Amino acid sequence: MPQNPCTGVEESDGPQASAPEGKLRVTFPVPVNFPSGATVTSAALSTTSAMVHLVCLHGSILASRLTYNVVGAGANADNVVRVAIYSEDGKRRVVNVTDAVGVGTGQRTVTFTPVLLEQGNYYVMICLASGTGAGPTVSVLATLNFGITGPVATEPDVSGDLTITGGAAPATFNPTAITTPADDRCVALRLDGAQS
Repeated sequence: MPQNPCTGVEESDGPQASAPEGKLRVTFPVPVNFPSGATVTSAALSTTSAMVHLVCLHGSILASRLTYNVVGAGANADNVVRVAIYSEDGKRRVVNVTDAVGVGTGQRTVTFTPVLLEQGNYYVMICLASGTGAGPTVSVLATLNFGITGPVATEPDVSGDLTITGGAAPATFNPTAITTPADDRCVALRLDGAQS
C-alpha cells in the first residue's frame, strides 16, 4: 500500500466514492509544520504582500473548487481576493483564481477549470488582488514552532510573506524570498474535486 507523505501511514489505494479514477473528492490542505488546531484571523489582505504557506495534500485530487472564509469585511465594495497554488519549488503556478468579495463575509467558494493536484507539498498564496482601503481578513490556521520550523540558513521558509506587485500572483517565485512574519499563518482552505 502507498505511504501518506504527510503522516507516514500506509493507506489503501482503492477508489474513493464519487471521485474520478480514485482521486479524492474533498480535501483540506494541511500545513507542513505543526498545526495547533486553532483557527485565528489574518491581518488585512494586501495588494503588495501575499500570505504564503507550504501545505501537504495527503492524496491526489482533480480540484475544481476552493472554499475559504472571510472573517472581517474589507473597507470597500471593490475588494477582490486572489488565491494561488504553486508547486513546492515555486516554479509552477497550478491554480490562480480571484473572488469579487466586496464587503461580504463568511464562506466563499470559487469554481475553476479542473486541475490535477498530485499528492505532495504545495505553496498556497492569498492576497488582495484589487481594492481600495483596508482589505478583508480571512480564517487562518495557527501553527506551532517548537524552535525548528523557522527559517534554516540557505533553505526556504515554510510560511511567511511574499512581496508582490499590484495584487498579482507571479507566474513563479523563489521560496527563499519568503520573509518570516511574527506569527505562522496558513489560510484555511477546502478543495473539492470535479465529479465524474
